[in-house]
Amino acid sequence: MAEYLSETFTFVIKYKGLIMKEYILVDSMWKLKRYLLDFDDREKIVIDSRTESKQDRLNDLLFSYRLLEKPIVIVKFVDEWEKNEIKWLIAACKRTDSDVIVSSKNSEILKKFGNFVDLSSPKPWDVKGWMNLIAEISESLSMDVKSDLKIKILERVGPNIDLLAQELKKLSIISKNPSLADVEEFVATYTKPNLFEFCRSFMGRDVESVELLKRIVDTTHPLIVIRTLEKQLMTLAQMIAQKKTSYSWDDVKKASKNFDVSIPQIADLVGFPLGEKKGKNLLKLWDFESVIRLLKDVQKVEIAVKRGENPKFSLIDMVGKWTLSSDQQ
Repeated sequence: MAEYLSETFTFVIKYKGLIMKEYILVDSMWKLKRYLLDFDDREKIVIDSRTESKQDRLNDLLFSYRLLEKPIVIVKFVDEWEKNEIKWLIAACKRTDSDVIVSSKNSEILKKFGNFVDLSSPKPWDVKGWMNLIAEISESLSMDVKSDLKIKILERVGPNIDLLAQELKKLSIISKNPSLADVEEFVATYTKPNLFEFCRSFMGRDVESVELLKRIVDTTHPLIVIRTLEKQLMTLAQMIAQKKTSYSWDDVKKASKNFDVSIPQIADLVGFPLGEKKGKNLLKLWDFESVIRLLKDVQKVEIAVKRGENPKFSLIDMVGKWTLSSDQQ
């Protein structure tokens, strides 16, 4: 995508008569700033919801500007604007012969402008997507962050690009090749408990997972919890089907590649120690039939939630039955 945008930009600059209009779905300042780096050799004028008399200002920029090379007009986060202002801007963008970039966190708003580029955050349960994003931020800071530390950073900070960028920037001042001790000392904890901790606790058949879940569902929709748990259980079922319970480091890396799952997640499932952390080997706690029964129960809860039944109670009740009752063992 970056390659395509770069080529498009070069084409626009070479042929002044063409008009560049880009609409960007983005929910973080870090992503927006990275996108705008492609236009560093152009003058940019930024308009946002706090700009005084922004419609008058945009009228001047989009229709009355008379320079040899017009600036790029950056319209930031139009989802924060009034409906009538957005309606006016949509019409103005269609009529202007100026270069303009409009960003929003709301895809429904951008659809009214036209086709848009999707730079939004990964879904909260997309662990691989967040690992890739941490790698991207780290690379921009010339950092080498190992896989086990990426998952630790995500656990502490949570799925928020701007907070991750802030904490990684702070960490980069300490070291370009941080250790586990560096992460634990200098990266702030914003989420506690979190989904990763809950899934490990529940799949490890720890009774404390019920209390963890009660705290999680106060701020996280049950469907997000369900889908995260579902994905991890499916990976567990696939690994159990291999009829292998002991894993070396090479085995962990091979399984990560075969199942398209992060190395830290595989290490968690098989109890392989990463740094100072060593968990239970879930392959020795579960059999294939039990995991399938649990997956069916999780799917029943998902259906109940979608029907409008009490989502928190349905999920907590199911987790309680599997961790507090021997009937499910």
